[in-house]
Amino acid sequence: MITLKNKFYYIFTYLALFVVALVITFYGSRYFNSTDQIYVDIPKDLTSFEKAEFYFSAANYDLVKARSFYEAAIRENPRGNSLQWYQLARINFIQGEFDTSLHNLGMQVWYFGDTIHNVHYMYGLVYGFRADMLNREKDFDLAAEHFLRFLEYDKYNPWARIDLAWIYFSQRNFEQMVNALVPVYEQEQDNPWLLNMYGLALLNTGESKRAVDYLTKAAELSLDLVPADWAAVYPGNDPKDYQAGLDEFIVALNLNLAVAQGRVEKDGNN
Repeated sequence: MITLKNKFYYIFTYLALFVVALVITFYGSRYFNSTDQIYVDIPKDLTSFEKAEFYFSAANYDLVKARSFYEAAIRENPRGNSLQWYQLARINFIQGEFDTSLHNLGMQVWYFGDTIHNVHYMYGLVYGFRADMLNREKDFDLAAEHFLRFLEYDKYNPWARIDLAWIYFSQRNFEQMVNALVPVYEQEQDNPWLLNMYGLALLNTGESKRAVDYLTKAAELSLDLVPADWAAVYPGNDPKDYQAGLDEFIVALNLNLAVAQGRVEKDGNN
């Protein structure tokens, strides 16, 4: 069994145009977070779903208990709440149970259709990670299809476009990376995650000097990030990992920048 718990990011290395480019993506990525309420003590009269939400919140994070209560809610009534299958699928994904996550996403669609548009975002993440970690190349195509489906509902969502660019990166489709990111560049010029992906796309399409510019800006902006910023980008994950995830994102940015600078020094701008 593959267990991804506490391994909340993944660095993809790739040889293209004689450049090794690194890209980081957090597998609890930007999906709908419905656990905004903060409780001091869990009320005794909560439903199973409400108890699950309580334990799937940053303040009371316990995946084992959250999963147990989502499963209980589903046993009680498979149609009882329009989020219960979806939320359970998120936990399955975080725990590395890709097939189970896909099954529960399918049940979400079976009972509730596309009422929760983010189901397509989750499909994209699950297929993308299953493709990479279990060497199932065809899953990259399925991941791209679902990210594009999600973008039909939210065309200018930067996080969906960043993750779609990650899929294209994994497929060596660097031109498509650029195409995925361009529609949100103007609104996201101070987003280090987007700048990182844009820089990687440029690095692998022969524009190494421009890549340095984008990656330099991303690395500079990342110095102002705090764990709360990182948590806002990656809801649904263990708060104990916020600082480590942020630190490793900054490390990855600087590695990408070093690769780009090395390319410029060796070959000049292309």
